[in-house]
Amino acid sequence: MSLRIRFFLFFLFFLALFPIPARSEAGPKTGNLPALQAEVQRLRELEFLRPVQSLEMSLEEAGQEVRQMLGRDLETPSARGRELFLQSLGLLPEGTSLESSLVDLFGEQIRGLYDPRKQVFVVVREVPDSLPSSAISAAVGLDLGELYTLHELVHALQDQHFGLLALEEGTRGNFDALMALRALLEGDANLVMFQAASRRMGLDAGLVVSLLGSGPPPGLPGLDAYPQFQGAPRFLQEFLTMPYFQGMGFVAALHRDGGWPRVGAAFRELPASTEHILHPEKFLRGDDPPLRVDLSDLPGKFGSYALLSEDTAGEFLIRVWGEENLGIERGRQAAAGWGGDSWRVYETDQDRFFLWVTAWDTEADAREFEALARKARAAHPDRIERNGARVLVISGAPGELVQAISSAAGKAKIHP
Repeated sequence: MSLRIRFFLFFLFFLALFPIPARSEAGPKTGNLPALQAEVQRLRELEFLRPVQSLEMSLEEAGQEVRQMLGRDLETPSARGRELFLQSLGLLPEGTSLESSLVDLFGEQIRGLYDPRKQVFVVVREVPDSLPSSAISAAVGLDLGELYTLHELVHALQDQHFGLLALEEGTRGNFDALMALRALLEGDANLVMFQAASRRMGLDAGLVVSLLGSGPPPGLPGLDAYPQFQGAPRFLQEFLTMPYFQGMGFVAALHRDGGWPRVGAAFRELPASTEHILHPEKFLRGDDPPLRVDLSDLPGKFGSYALLSEDTAGEFLIRVWGEENLGIERGRQAAAGWGGDSWRVYETDQDRFFLWVTAWDTEADAREFEALARKARAAHPDRIERNGARVLVISGAPGELVQAISSAAGKAKIHP
């Protein structure tokens, strides 16, 4: 079998493994858990501090577990504010529930997961056959369940050494930092999984990672086997896939620079933004940290509109917005000079608006973002203002409040 064919089959196999709504017929394996833990230790060059406990659940029970886990994170003012912000940008359809969308994508399709709250590896019993993954498995001589288990065991290893809940808590209220953390976690687990799969197939793991680390090739055959994922808004597709693909590319760059010790160091000094994930060289150089856009001096109310939430979008979100409105090349260019940002959502019982202060590396970068914002919001009566290397977007505010909002937002402080 040629290298090209093996790689293509490997990618289809990876799609079956991929923790999006993939209905893999092979669930995680617990019977050989000690052997797989030993393999993770060898590949990751890090020892488990204690054996990983497993817990079997039915598909229905696992779906409820996912709903509970997502609900804890998404039933908050911060999560509701993100939902409204994404809807206002057109990245989520109006009225779409972020929680329900993610539950639909994850809940019914889950095959296994590591739960850091219970510190157990949850395994789904009686996984139904619904994709032709067995033919792909036979062709490449791999075991879906084993590789899925290896991926989740890396998360258990991360938890034992670095504390997943504490890491997640440190990103609360910052979407950009949360996505960067997710990329580190999933990229680490994916790199180990790809190393294991590549060894089993006699492929060069470095080649595989270099081909997939920047994202799935466009138009790749096989994705049409995932109709729920295919039918999801593009932002959700990117939200789900970025940590696994670009995250793996980021971790691979760290690994090339200094092996697994360099990857471990990133858990102690986290990537501060998705800019670091999308441009690993900036993280490795230790330069271009995100600017902090401080909105603390802005009032908690404008007229009858009260503050709901405040957050940071980051380069990844702006990139997706840019690609949606300008195409891939120009959209990425419009996001590439990101320096920092903060947005706020204010609401009444019946209405909402958002203000968004962005800071850019140069005035030229700010002009590119301004052009993106004007193109994306052309059908809306938004206020878009540029002052040097910062750009303000006000969307949905009543006309009589716009000037007061603009004046207040103009006093936002930018901190290194």
